[in-house]
Amino acid sequence: PSADLLRVEMKGLGPHKYGCLMAVLPDEELRRRIMDWSLENIPDFHLAPEGRETRAHITVKFGFESSSPKSMEKLASLLSQVKPFPISLGQTSLFKGGEDGDVLKVDIMGEVLHQLNHLVSTNFACHDKYPDYKPHLTLAYLNPEYSRLYEGLLFPFTGKEVVFSSLEYTNPEKETIIIP
Repeated sequence: PSADLLRVEMKGLGPHKYGCLMAVLPDEELRRRIMDWSLENIPDFHLAPEGRETRAHITVKFGFESSSPKSMEKLASLLSQVKPFPISLGQTSLFKGGEDGDVLKVDIMGEVLHQLNHLVSTNFACHDKYPDYKPHLTLAYLNPEYSRLYEGLLFPFTGKEVVFSSLEYTNPEKETIIIP
C-alpha cells in the first residue's frame, strides 16, 4: 500500500515521545458502555493522577522510535495481509506497582494480537519497557491503596467477542494513521 492510502486524523491524545500501534474497539456503543461501567464502578477518589482511560483500545506495540514516512509505508505493507481478527474480553486484573499507579485492566484473549506484536517487534526499532506482551484494555490507573478492592471485580463484558478490521498508529505529534 502507498502512504496516500492512509488517512491522517488529529486526535486529542496526551503527549508522548514514541509511536504506538493500537487496536481501538470499533464498536462505539461498546466503548461507551465500558466507559459508563468505569464511571459507575470506580469512584474518582480511588484514581491515581492518570485517571481513567477514555478511549478503549488494546496496545499492539508501544515505543516506535521512528514515525518517518518510510517507516509508515513499511508498517502499512507489513499489516496489509492482516485479515479481520477476533478478540475476547476477559476478566479484570491488575498491573501493580506502575509509575502511574496500579493499572486496572481487562485481560484480552486473541492469538492474532500476539502475532502482530511479534511481527512489529521484529521489524521495527522500539523502546521497549515491557518486552513480555500481555494484551489488555486499560480501564483506569488506581491509587495503590485502593487497588486491592478491584481484584476479581465482576466485569459484565467478559466473554464479549470483538472483531477488528483496522489498526491505528499514533505518532508523537498526535497524528493518527488508520491502517486498514
